[in-house]
Amino acid sequence: MQFGSCLLLLATSEDPLGLRAIPAVREAGYDYAEVPLARLFSLPKEEIPDYRRRFEAVGLPIRVFNNGVPAGLCMISEEEPSRQVREYMDHAVWLARTLGADTITMSGPNKKTTPEEIDWEQVGRPRYIRVLSLYADRCRDEGLELLIEPVNEQEQSFIATLAEAESVVRAVRKDNLGIVMDYFHLVKQKDDFQDALRLSSGHILRHVHFADPARRTYPTEENRELCRQVLKDMTAAGYGGRVSVEAFARGELRQTLQTGLTVLREAAG
Repeated sequence: MQFGSCLLLLATSEDPLGLRAIPAVREAGYDYAEVPLARLFSLPKEEIPDYRRRFEAVGLPIRVFNNGVPAGLCMISEEEPSRQVREYMDHAVWLARTLGADTITMSGPNKKTTPEEIDWEQVGRPRYIRVLSLYADRCRDEGLELLIEPVNEQEQSFIATLAEAESVVRAVRKDNLGIVMDYFHLVKQKDDFQDALRLSSGHILRHVHFADPARRTYPTEENRELCRQVLKDMTAAGYGGRVSVEAFARGELRQTLQTGLTVLREAAG
């Protein structure tokens, strides 16, 4: 099992890409970095090679993109994927290929950016299925996986549970389309962990985000038993994918990162 650190929640207003955390993530011993795709859209193309070199300089590979949709972009505003949505897909795939990532994760459509007249069940969901079908095809052309992450209803996601994500994935029927389970969102949503175990055995659940579910921080000694039980149960159910820590740092950065990784590795055996 490989463990990664997500830079999204390690970023600050002064450092929106979390660049200062890169050396600390590598020194702590993480296997890979997960980077915020939506925020990379603000970088001019000519600056992307320099961004990649920051990771190469410390020997930390980029494997996963998260937070996949730029702020304000509505994926389901039109009957067929709009020009803006298609351009977003093209640029996301280009970024993944250029930076060496093999997986793009994204949440479902956000209610705040979706016009009120769009009924989710009757209009929005069928449109989203068409968007995902096209996006999965674009990703497959470049050897990429596309994964949907359920996000709790308080954050205004139309897809808040693993069952809802599963329903969409099964409707699209693409072999490179799967699900991310974020344990923080699962707990906050009061979602069913049994669904995570069931989906682990069928290769539909392909990636995990983990954090202390109460504070959304890197795991500490207090979380040792929780981590052990979650990873033990998922592994027994057939899960063998990656685990990224998507969390805020509490305390000194390097020590926080190192403690989190130690707890997870020991929990995974």
